[in-house]
Amino acid sequence: VCTPAFMARQSKNLHLFDFLEAIVLDEADMLLDGGYLNQVDEILVARKRILRMRQQHEPVVDRHTQVILSAATIPTYGLKSVDKLVAKRFPNAARVENDLLHRTQPQLEHHWVEVESMGDEREGGATVGSRAFAARCLQLEELLRPATPSDPIPRTMVFANTATTAAAACEYLRKAGLPAAEYHKEVLVGIREENLGLFSSGQVPILVCTDMAARGIDIQGVQHVVQFEFASNVVQHLHRLGRTGRAGRQGTATHFVDPSSDLAERIRRGMETESPLDDSFSRKRGFKKKLKKIARGPRPRKSPPSGSSSSDDAR
Repeated sequence: VCTPAFMARQSKNLHLFDFLEAIVLDEADMLLDGGYLNQVDEILVARKRILRMRQQHEPVVDRHTQVILSAATIPTYGLKSVDKLVAKRFPNAARVENDLLHRTQPQLEHHWVEVESMGDEREGGATVGSRAFAARCLQLEELLRPATPSDPIPRTMVFANTATTAAAACEYLRKAGLPAAEYHKEVLVGIREENLGLFSSGQVPILVCTDMAARGIDIQGVQHVVQFEFASNVVQHLHRLGRTGRAGRQGTATHFVDPSSDLAERIRRGMETESPLDDSFSRKRGFKKKLKKIARGPRPRKSPPSGSSSSDDAR
């Protein structure tokens, strides 16, 4: 079990690749995108190269390596989507999926809370320290505070879009007397792992985190997921919700939503109709911004500087 970077560095290790029967790409949608894709390509090319070297010195032996792609989300939008990339790179692949692909788990209970915008949250521009941020923190506190001091706090993951927002929200909760720990890139690795251990063991029931905690970690018994800032895309949304309701257990998801968020509205409609969220995978700007641009019409052309002539005049 290793990272693509480590395996790619071993691309000339004959013994490592020689009898390789299977390559499994977990979180395949992430590994087949961005910088990871080049490393995965190096691994696959290395395997083919070593097979050719073997066949030059030995009788041809069928030693095909099975490639297994495992993912909870396979984005389908655009010509360069992961779905189209898989179809191109692995045209003969057998596809196995269940009916819940790109749908939220049916056993989750959802609550939608309208909040005031803190800025462009999808672009990481939320204003920490603003009146809107303080109001949202108060709503979070009221949501998480038990009815009586003796009541336990359900194990809860609170998601923010940036480390800055996560740190500020966690500090607010601690000052309010609620036990919370941070998990994001600005926390030192050792402390981050310690915080995760405290949360996993139940000693600290609230983990305030970024999407760093949405994948790759399996924490048992998460009962509640709160989107303090709504996810910036459908993939993040689905992975956040996947932290609770695991293995058929019940779970609760609370979404703090700016009413102007068209992404949240599309996702909400899809969830209410129990439809797959494939149509919301687009990375483009929101529909409302497009409509505003259309309503404004084309920008007026700037007049040429005084004393100069236009191209038509020049002709």
